[in-house]
This record gives sequence, structure tokens and C-alpha cells, in this order.
Amino acid sequence: MCPLISIVIPTFNEKENVRPLIAGIASALSSMSYEVLFVDDDSPDGTKEEIERVAKDRSNVRVASRKGKLGLGSAVLLGTSRALSELIIVMDADLQHPPEVLPSIGEKLMLGCDLVVASRNTQAGGTKGWSTFRKFVSWGAKELCYIILPASKSTSDPLSGYFGFRRSILKNVEFRPRGYKILIEILVRASYSTVCEVPYIFVGRKSGKSKLSLREYINFLLLLLDLKRLKPKQPT
Repeated sequence: MCPLISIVIPTFNEKENVRPLIAGIASALSSMSYEVLFVDDDSPDGTKEEIERVAKDRSNVRVASRKGKLGLGSAVLLGTSRALSELIIVMDADLQHPPEVLPSIGEKLMLGCDLVVASRNTQAGGTKGWSTFRKFVSWGAKELCYIILPASKSTSDPLSGYFGFRRSILKNVEFRPRGYKILIEILVRASYSTVCEVPYIFVGRKSGKSKLSLREYINFLLLLLDLKRLKPKQPT
């Protein structure tokens, strides 16, 4: 029997977060049928092996392993292709995306939304522990996204890494993932009609190291320019 929801989680060096994340998901989705599919980029810290140990006791946990650090965007697409459900939710492994929000995303998908974005920019959303500078950079990146790619205005948080969608909206789309912000490419290139939002509070990382770097900021700018050249659709 196929699960109602597939949760796709890209990982790279997240061994310490695997068990608490799976426990949090299990608690949040205790009344739903779901699977958790990790996509690991050859983590040297033993992330894949830790997932496999947990999976021995949890039949709804799987891991797909790739050779080399190939990036979050392509990991999401691989996970989507191997997921068992039509309804997909993408979240990070670093515990900065609270599992408690999963039921709200899943419910909106089941009610007919094509794309559901967990947003930090709604009235009840926000960030916890961010400096003024980081908030400014995030705001500036969002505004730049709106200017270059009008289709991204369909959500208040186009930079979110926490979102759900119907697998069918990606049909016949040839993605060119670059860096971490796969949602932007989905907003610009996927075939969807309805975008819904749920609020969430982005919390600080509890263990491991942040993956943000100068290279990722450059990748973000290059992604915007790439998508602009593709003449993206206007927001509906």
C-alpha cells in the first residue's frame, strides 16, 4: 500500500540529526500514512549508515545514496522520482524545519493545493536567532527574486526550503538545478494552478555545520539569471 505522503530529505553530514528528526516526524504524523526518503550525498560522517540502522526498525524509512556532493536541488528531484506517493514534502535534515508543520502542509495538499510553501514571511511565521544582517540579506534576496522572476511572487517566501507539492506538477519539466533553492525553479517552471502557504518559525541549527557559503550565494544569483533567460511564466 502506497503511503499518503512522501517526505524527501537531502542530507550531507547530518548523522547527529537523523534519529531526532525521524522521531519528530513520527510524532507529528502519527495519524497519517507516510514514508521518509533520505537522499544522501556520500556523507563522510556516516549519515547513510545511521539512516540504514534506523530503517531496520522502521519500514517507512529509506535512503538513496549518491557518489559525490551533487547538491540539494538535484537530490530533491531524485527523491521525487523515487518517492511512492503523489504528494511530496521537502524538508531539511538539520532540524531547522520543525516537523510539527508537516500535518498542515499535508492537509493543504490533500485539500487540493498544487504547491504548499512553509513561509517565514507570513504573520505567524518568522525566524529565531537570526542577526539583523542575516535578516537583511534574506529580505534582499527575496526582493531580487521578485524583480528578476515575477512568477516567484506567488508566495511570500520563494526562498523557503520547506514545501510540499503534487508530483504531477513537475511532469515534462526538464529541471536544471543549481545550489539550494530548488523551490524557485519549481515556481518558475512547474505546471501548477494553486499555491498555498502555512506559517512556520525557522529555528537555529542544533548540531552540525551550516551549508551556506559564498559559493551558494553565487549559485543563487546564477540560478536567477538562468531562469530569467528561460523566459519564465508570469504569476497567475
